[in-house]
Amino acid sequence: VGLSLALKATALGLLVAIPALMAYNTLLRKVSLLSNAYKANKNA
Repeated sequence: VGLSLALKATALGLLVAIPALMAYNTLLRKVSLLSNAYKANKNA
């Protein structure tokens, strides 16, 4: 029972963590691109 529960909890954790990490990286990239565009326009 203990091992089965641990494996299920791990699988659920990965199912939550992987999409969250992908969303975080996408958001971070968008912020970086916007920041670079702002800096480029500011210096122009």
